[in-house]
Amino acid sequence: MEYFIIYLLVQVESFACLFAGFAKISIVTTAIVGGMTLFVCGLESCSSQHSYTHILTNGVPKYILKWCKRLLVTGLVCSVLATMLPTQKNLAIIVGSGMVYNAVTSDTGKRIANKAAEALEQKIDAILTQSETSVEPVQGERT
Repeated sequence: MEYFIIYLLVQVESFACLFAGFAKISIVTTAIVGGMTLFVCGLESCSSQHSYTHILTNGVPKYILKWCKRLLVTGLVCSVLATMLPTQKNLAIIVGSGMVYNAVTSDTGKRIANKAAEALEQKIDAILTQSETSVEPVQGERT
């Protein structure tokens, strides 16, 4: 499992670039194909007796419009995925903070924290009692 997490940490930016590239390609392709289809329908309506909406609903093959819609939705989903994927640095921070939280909230972490606090208190008390017993005048002070 650790190797998979390391793999995701290393490859997350590659996935984001892949999603962003596919999103750009699909959205641009949809815009070009859809725009050309609408342009051709407009030209055909000028040269024929049918209206633009009639040609658009009856003259354009339905699979072109269906595939344009699919490409557009796929492009939008990929762009959302590319935006939502964190960078490698952010993912390392997220995973690292999760591991630290698990370590701190574990029983061993609590036991170590209590021992460290007790040792720190003892050290501070020892320094304070030592400084109280041996008060030396500061240089430049008159006694």
